[in-house]
Amino acid sequence: MAIVINGSGTVTGLSVGGLPDGTVDSGTIATGTIVDADVANVAASKLTGALPAISAANLTAIPAANITGTLPAISGANLTNLPGGVEIAARGSNSNGNYFKFADGTMICTVDLSTSQQNNGATAGAFYYSNSNTWTYPVAFTGSVKVVGMTQGGHYNAISVKTPSVGTSSCTFMTLSVNSTGNAQGVVLFAIGVWS
Repeated sequence: MAIVINGSGTVTGLSVGGLPDGTVDSGTIATGTIVDADVANVAASKLTGALPAISAANLTAIPAANITGTLPAISGANLTNLPGGVEIAARGSNSNGNYFKFADGTMICTVDLSTSQQNNGATAGAFYYSNSNTWTYPVAFTGSVKVVGMTQGGHYNAISVKTPSVGTSSCTFMTLSVNSTGNAQGVVLFAIGVWS
């Protein structure tokens, strides 16, 4: 078939492979000429050579319908550049309570314990107090630790928890009461510090 240049600016009569390699490049293709529909369902055999690196900026607004197949397993090593200070790096528990390690180095430990009685005293402003007890944290801290406690259940006259001594691996605590009582008193303790 003869090659014809039409008055509309189109060319007819070219067969597949009729132009030498390199004749058509990105500079000779008008913007908008090739759309997504033109490159859909391209056979894998047509994609040859090394693919360019794909950055996160290129992977935006991908329709869910275009993501098919089984996703690979994702390990913690693949989850980089997440906002700092919010993700939990590890959590666990043992006979000494629960712990939560955060990626920014913060650690929180909690435990439910009890004191046996509050009949010592009365001192410290006429308050009665329990014997001193020790809480060994489920995981030791590596720096300064702050411990707070509150009474839970038990006798209604118990009003407070005191922590006379606080260290990086344990603390001591006692409960205070307005009346002398031999009843057991539940307490909840929270320790916050750093683990790395």
